[in-house]
Amino acid sequence: MKCSNENCTKEAKNRGFCYSHYMRWWRHGEGTPAPLKQAPNGTGCIDSNGYVKVMVDGKSTYEHIILAERALGRKLTKDEVVHHTGKRHENRGPFRLVICTREYHALIHRRMEELGYENN
Repeated sequence: MKCSNENCTKEAKNRGFCYSHYMRWWRHGEGTPAPLKQAPNGTGCIDSNGYVKVMVDGKSTYEHIILAERALGRKLTKDEVVHHTGKRHENRGPFRLVICTREYHALIHRRMEELGYENN
């Protein structure tokens, strides 16, 4: 069977993808035939950027933002963002999410890139 990704001629292995497209899907949610895939933990769907989206009060929103706001007991400010310490869809468990300022978040990613860790 051929890989489900358009223009790929490799043999499908996992979920209808060749190894390289499966890994891209696993890390980022890219290369999928449909724009949304079921999340691994069943809480919502993974969007094309690899983040889990859930329905809250009839509105689609990111799960990591909901979890961060619950932990804080308030809404995030415009200067606050949520950093994932693992894959973008991994929102559960200790130390998976870090709430920080936009400036500090950019610094984290610059440093990760310098060290060769930037993969999501």
